[in-house]
Amino acid sequence: VKNCGQSNSTPLCTNDSAIPCSVLQVYGNSVQGRILQGESPTELITSYTGSTGRPPVLPRWITSGAVVGMQGGTEAVRRVWRQLQDHDVPVSAFWLQDWVGQRKTAIGSQLWWNWEVDDDHYAGWKDLIRDLRRDGVRTMTYCNPCLVPMGEKGNARRHLYEEAKELGILVRDEAGEPYMMPNTAFDVAMLDFTNPEASSWFKGILRGMADEGVSGWMADFGEGLPLDARLHSGEDPVAAHNRYPELWARVNREFADEWKSEAGEEDGLVFFVRAGFRESSRWAMLFWEGDQMVSWQANDGIKSSVVGLLSGGLSGIPLNHSDAGGYCTVDLPLLRYRRSEELLMRWMEVNAFTVVFRTHEGNKPGSNCQFYSNSRTLAHFARCAKIYKAWEFYRVQLVKVQTPCRSTSATNFSINQEFG
Repeated sequence: VKNCGQSNSTPLCTNDSAIPCSVLQVYGNSVQGRILQGESPTELITSYTGSTGRPPVLPRWITSGAVVGMQGGTEAVRRVWRQLQDHDVPVSAFWLQDWVGQRKTAIGSQLWWNWEVDDDHYAGWKDLIRDLRRDGVRTMTYCNPCLVPMGEKGNARRHLYEEAKELGILVRDEAGEPYMMPNTAFDVAMLDFTNPEASSWFKGILRGMADEGVSGWMADFGEGLPLDARLHSGEDPVAAHNRYPELWARVNREFADEWKSEAGEEDGLVFFVRAGFRESSRWAMLFWEGDQMVSWQANDGIKSSVVGLLSGGLSGIPLNHSDAGGYCTVDLPLLRYRRSEELLMRWMEVNAFTVVFRTHEGNKPGSNCQFYSNSRTLAHFARCAKIYKAWEFYRVQLVKVQTPCRSTSATNFSINQEFG
């Protein structure tokens, strides 16, 4: 590490070395790290993940067929399930992100961030889970580490925001009140996972899901801890900001491991995350690439989903996938990004060769072509799901390859410096 002696206002520095300078910012008076050594990129990645951690082997059920992303309630799911059966589509799970109920906002169809089933939207919830499971199909849901006040939702049984506020397990602002942060079209509060009570409380939420028969969930968000928040641990929120996604993944992973140990099921639960930091691969079971545009673009469309898989792998994230078809839809008079049939079909072809094959309706389902839109899309979805199923024997081996921990070649270092 070379200190070039340049001021913060100087964007670039010059030196007499052929090696370009890098800038490392540390929020604190000490830094610890590891210098990794390897003879090839493969050895370096192996050494790196030996230090940061690797995910467990995925339960085989999630890699055995398509994960069908659906919204719309019980009858919509049953109708599409009948169509999929007619086309002999191998399906591993229905992923029902709107299990908590839908709310219409400025950006489209969004969810009530109160992690319990909406009995009106999904009438006969337990019967639906049971009937799908009888046919070998799991049910997956959605949650994130944020909560919203539920005064506007008439059929809420629990008000999780109020419970968490009363327990004092929410991230606080400078006044000591729950820190309400704008997120998309509404304000939310975040759970403070530096407080062990928050972790225990949220595991109770996850247990309620699993006890009802849910086999997995998207563990969304985790990247938004405010830099001026007050935390239970008292630590600097700037330093805690990057660590929060690790804490979020860890809560989910610990529960999944605890549930598997108690229930004795060999195939276990699955959750997938998007936010991450250095050791997220130690705690997360599976990643997805976030919310691409429903477009052909290289910067944030179908092309970026391929680049993301490659760069994620080089960053020590071996189990990753994208929403088949993308997510972010814009349907305004002067600006339109709507999923075409061609884009959806090409994206399904790409994702038939990723570790998990999962669809998404997008934030404006009515503006997008869906796999169930017509006979052509259904037939193509069936074909891609069968391709995905056909190489299951090989995929199982690839998933196992990333788990063994080999010895690493690394040098530890520690720098302590008092800054005046």
